[in-house]
Amino acid sequence: MRMNGVKQHNKQDCGIACLATIFKYYGVNISMVELREEAKVDQNGSNILSLIETAKKYNFEADAFKGNYVDLLDFMNSSTNVGPFIAHVITKNLEAHYIVINKVEANRVSIFDPGDGNKIISVEEFKELWTGYIITVFPGMNFNKINNNKKSKVKYYKLIIENRNKVFVILTVSIIMAFFSIFTSFVYRKIIDEFIIGKSLGSSGIQIDGFREQFNLLFNSMNRLFILFLLVTLVNIIFNLIKNFFILKLSLNIDKYLISNFFNKLVKLPLSFFYSIDTGEIVSRFQDITDIRMLLSSSGISMIINSLLLVVASLILININVQLFLLTMVMVILYLVIIFLYKNSIRTESINLKKNYTEVISQIKESSDGIITIKSTSSEEKKISKFSKILSDFLKSNYRLGKLQVTLNVKVDAIDTIGTLLILWIGSNLVISGVMTLGDLILFEMLLTYFMSPIKSIIAIVPQFQQVIVSIDRINDVLDANTEFNNQNVIKCKDKLIENLFYTISIENVSFAYGYRNNILDNINFQFTRGKSFGIVGDSGSGKSTFIKLLTALEVPTSGEIKCNTVDIKDVPLDYLRKKIIYVSQDTFLFKGSIQSNLTIGCDEVKQEELDIICYECGLFDMFGGGESIYDFIVGENAQNLSGGQKQRIAIVRALIMKPSVLILDEAFSQLDAYSTNKIMNYISDVMNEKIVIHISHNKNLLEKCDEILSINGGSLVSIKN
Repeated sequence: MRMNGVKQHNKQDCGIACLATIFKYYGVNISMVELREEAKVDQNGSNILSLIETAKKYNFEADAFKGNYVDLLDFMNSSTNVGPFIAHVITKNLEAHYIVINKVEANRVSIFDPGDGNKIISVEEFKELWTGYIITVFPGMNFNKINNNKKSKVKYYKLIIENRNKVFVILTVSIIMAFFSIFTSFVYRKIIDEFIIGKSLGSSGIQIDGFREQFNLLFNSMNRLFILFLLVTLVNIIFNLIKNFFILKLSLNIDKYLISNFFNKLVKLPLSFFYSIDTGEIVSRFQDITDIRMLLSSSGISMIINSLLLVVASLILININVQLFLLTMVMVILYLVIIFLYKNSIRTESINLKKNYTEVISQIKESSDGIITIKSTSSEEKKISKFSKILSDFLKSNYRLGKLQVTLNVKVDAIDTIGTLLILWIGSNLVISGVMTLGDLILFEMLLTYFMSPIKSIIAIVPQFQQVIVSIDRINDVLDANTEFNNQNVIKCKDKLIENLFYTISIENVSFAYGYRNNILDNINFQFTRGKSFGIVGDSGSGKSTFIKLLTALEVPTSGEIKCNTVDIKDVPLDYLRKKIIYVSQDTFLFKGSIQSNLTIGCDEVKQEELDIICYECGLFDMFGGGESIYDFIVGENAQNLSGGQKQRIAIVRALIMKPSVLILDEAFSQLDAYSTNKIMNYISDVMNEKIVIHISHNKNLLEKCDEILSINGGSLVSIKN
């Protein structure tokens, strides 16, 4: 039996996609966004422990087992009502992966792969892939069926409701235009039946005179008819202009809402989100907005209009001739069967296409950012080879999806062509036998267009609709993700408390781990006091930078508390906290634009005199040849036109201009000479005399000037100089 599984959005999602698939099997629908946060997915994906703990949070019983294939068969034979379970495998590309085992038979295994969908593989192939680990997931004692997936679609319905006036105008105008088109069909029938055929027959004695009278009448009527058609055409042109104008306005509103919300949400997401997703995936999700806009502003409205036309055309066609209408319904049934047969395949290939396109974008961006490394290591050919494989996967996905769409369209066209010929054949016989008039047959054929075109349009939208569903799920990865904690506590209004908020920073029993992995920091206790400078040392990877991220609330402790005086750091508004605790990272990032804009990016107001003094003391004028013209100097993308020392000076000035209460310098002088370092350090000591300064450095001369030195190793923090 095929599983209605949940496909992964990227390769890090395979574990939670398997979990979501089993949840869905038991009637629990949880969004991938929520599961990603609960399982704390990072660049390495999820581990077995994280999947087990996440399952338990939703009242499932979960456990892990290790064994060989014989043990697996014994487990399945000894257990009653064995449901689907998760298996850990190593793919042919030597990557860790999770799959769902649906059924194990004598010589084959039925699986759901969150990357490729339902598959049947041989037992031998399964043995080669399987690492021996399985995760069983069953409903627990307090299990309840829930569905939170519908909530993620509500925002898109609200978007249409908010623009209901524009949608109403577009629908109304489109219906009027369709009415005019149907009206002209009836006029044609009247001409054929009453003017051309109906009254031209009579006795031979009056036939010529009668014909002349009818000719004159027809001529006069056609003049009037031409004028009528001309007016209808002009009205249609005006209405079409109005419709397209409102569609354009609706598209702009949708773009504005989705793009602004996407970016606004993106910059407010915690660092953990960016650990779980590549930059290329974020860019490709942004591009998915186009698909959603097309559906909401154009294709979706067309589907509504086509559905209305379908109903109207059906009522008219059944009144013209029931027999021909039944033949038409056979065509419709065949259409629906084809849609049903292709729906899942198109959705699967759409997901694969998005995934492979993301890989292409990521590779292009990564190669652009790392071009110096590529050239300095002479690895161009290796990168080209890797990109060629990724591009090949993308093109294959694109071809498979295109082949499905072409096959679908060919089958639809075949049914349409054969069906139309059959209607014409049977209809002609009905006209000859006198059951219906020629005008009725021509009217039926003309209105058949208004009946079949909506169906064909809906069929054409199906692949797009499947892609949009995928796009919505991918964009919801951003829009539905939880932002950083930002408890807008009343302390923001208490000036005296705010003034002395950073007199001390207390670290109380703090531990931290990324996801469900081992602790990087373990039960740390310390207090930073105003008026002192601190140095932090430790081996690479010991957790120094992680510790600093906790102080700036870029990360949240797994356990324990960080307090500013007696106030929990979670109760300090983030915007205020990060304007007072300034962190200068060892990896200085500058934005494309002027140096002035980079220096003042975190300030609401800057006095030019103060900025000049800080720039002078930090040697920024000297490095750029002197003069205030440095402020207009344009920083290129990724600051490729600046040296490491220049970037570090700019970062230090940017920090000092914000007048921090706590200044954290993470290897901030690593690319400066000793003289410049001492000069800037002396200036910082003067302006930060009554503040807290924290240095992360391996520079012994710099550390000797610190009042206290802390060492972080093995997850512990100890003072080695006091």
